[in-house]
Amino acid sequence: MKVAVRILFLLMFLLVFSGCEIEINVNGPNDQGTEEQGTEDDGNDNGVDDSTNDDGTDTNGDENGIDDDGTDGSDSGDDPSDTNGDANDNGTSSNDDEPFEGISVKSYLPMEVGYVHNVGGNVPDGFGEYVEVIGAQNDYFLAVGGSTAMGFYRLYQVNDQEAVILFEANEEHAEYQDIEAYVSGGNMDEAITYAIDNSNMNFVLIKGPIEPGTTWDDAVIMDTHVVALQTDDTSVDALLVQYDDREENRYFEEGVGLVGIVHYSQDVQDLFGEAVYAKNIVD
Repeated sequence: MKVAVRILFLLMFLLVFSGCEIEINVNGPNDQGTEEQGTEDDGNDNGVDDSTNDDGTDTNGDENGIDDDGTDGSDSGDDPSDTNGDANDNGTSSNDDEPFEGISVKSYLPMEVGYVHNVGGNVPDGFGEYVEVIGAQNDYFLAVGGSTAMGFYRLYQVNDQEAVILFEANEEHAEYQDIEAYVSGGNMDEAITYAIDNSNMNFVLIKGPIEPGTTWDDAVIMDTHVVALQTDDTSVDALLVQYDDREENRYFEEGVGLVGIVHYSQDVQDLFGEAVYAKNIVD
């Protein structure tokens, strides 16, 4: 009897213990599952887990410009910079390194230190012109000169595309005295810089292309091969430019420079009976 009671008690103990263990095992996974499910739901609500699990990191990166845009954008940014850099480099190389094509304006006004033109002859005072280049700085040329009336300082800028008078001051102007002081003191660069800084005109003498019909401002190239007379009655082949506002023609010989000026205004013709032709003076 006692044995039967002990066996029964043992079976009941085992049954109770087994039931508790099963409940713990069952409830444990359920609790964990609930927590995981809750985490997944929270993740879905916050848009974090889905984006991560569904390769949303890349998607978010694309949208926010972090991964794809960040990397590709940097590359793209570099590429345009490189392209622009190449373009700028090419532009610079093109301007600096490639030879000028066509006829250079400098060939008709070949200025350098020592260049001289002297037109006049039997003309009234103020209609002739003497110019001598005494200083140069890049494509700027400082000249001293005079008409048959008074002396002047003049600044030219001459390059392949155009020849321009940028500054002129005669003996009556304070600027003349200032430049005279620089030149007398041997400060040629300062004299040229002063003339550049005090530019007071923009008289374009010649502009490319060198061909009949080229126009600018009030001027036009009339012809590239005309006869220009000299004071010894000889002639040269010259470029002819007409300036309507100034009512004058100028002749330029290739490789030589200015070789003639014709003043043809009605006032001149009324005063002197004809146009005044200042010719290249030949000794």
